Amino acid sequence: MTDHHANLNRKETGKQQTVRAVVVGAGPAGARAAFRLAEAGWPVVLLDHRYPWEKPCGGGLNQRALALMRQTLPAVPHAPAGRSLYLASARGTRLRMDLDTSFAVMPRIHMQRLMVERAMEAGVTLVTSKFSGARRAEVRGSWVVETRDGSRFEAQQLIGADGALSAVRQAVAGPDAWRDVRPALGMVHVFSGPPPRADGLHLVFTDDPPGYIWEFPGDGFSTVGISLPFDPHGAAQARELLRTHLERRGWAGRPPLRGAMAPSASAAHWQRGMVQGDGWALLGDAAGLVDPLTGEGIYYALRSADLLAEALLAGEPERYTEAVRGELGPELALAARYVKSFFRGGFPEQMLALAGRHQGIRTVLGNLVSGRQSYLGLKRVLFRSCIPAALRYLLLKLTGRW
Repeated sequence: MTDHHANLNRKETGKQQTVRAVVVGAGPAGARAAFRLAEAGWPVVLLDHRYPWEKPCGGGLNQRALALMRQTLPAVPHAPAGRSLYLASARGTRLRMDLDTSFAVMPRIHMQRLMVERAMEAGVTLVTSKFSGARRAEVRGSWVVETRDGSRFEAQQLIGADGALSAVRQAVAGPDAWRDVRPALGMVHVFSGPPPRADGLHLVFTDDPPGYIWEFPGDGFSTVGISLPFDPHGAAQARELLRTHLERRGWAGRPPLRGAMAPSASAAHWQRGMVQGDGWALLGDAAGLVDPLTGEGIYYALRSADLLAEALLAGEPERYTEAVRGELGPELALAARYVKSFFRGGFPEQMLALAGRHQGIRTVLGNLVSGRQSYLGLKRVLFRSCIPAALRYLLLKLTGRW
């Protein structure tokens, strides 16, 4: 159904259409925003020249991302609870935990198709042409959006959901929108079937450069990848680290790897960064809405789409910036403050060693990975958990048993 509609829309290019909103980018954020607006009766164009495509990412959906996904896609199968999570430091300290919450792994191309088809059922028009620019129309408050093949759409609202390198952001927001955001590198290989020993979720921390390698087994496939929060130019080093990991795990050959950039926003971005302006708004990666610690962005993509749709449908678009800064900004700002100390100075090694000896810290760590525990309130939870652990640690150090 989706490809058929995409081809029909391609034939309609070359003339100007008037709609309420143009959404650029058919990933989770764009598809959900288009769906929410079309469901409320807005004529919406969803623009993505690459549709459908497989974004290089882990495809992991934690508990809160799954909850939002099911609001759009009720038929999304329930993920198994009780998966094992294996963590390892670069120096060899290991920890195994059992997660008691759902954690799903879904190919992004499959997720995208389901969400776009749902949006089209609600009345969204999918156009598979490339965004080439936007300019103000003579009518106050509207935009003329142009595509590479000559199509034009006049819209009251232009929504950029086109990723970390957002062309919409570059066209309408200016450099101030991105001055407190730097790129991070990710690289992934997708196995068409579960790789050997796909016995649970794996996270392996790296020291040089600092980051982590993941293994996420899904239903009939697995993703194995690497994330480097601090080195966007380390593609060759990332590729070698990941291939060395695959060899150690017994997966022979040199599988093809695909890379992607992700935004990593500083704490300052959530006080002064621009996520919207006069008649335009940014969602998901295009707005910098990615956890710099874990690299998780699907929850923030979906939630930002909801916040924007609610503001637009209420006739108060400016509420979107307030909602992002009030609901999502504090959590991401905390993550931005934690990220350097987390990955550097041997902290993963110390964290795993301490968690291996203290159930309370293991519980907090598992809740963070699964999405049950946010960074807000983390200090209080850790304080309650770590006081007994710290006393035990000091006692063991004094007695020479650590």
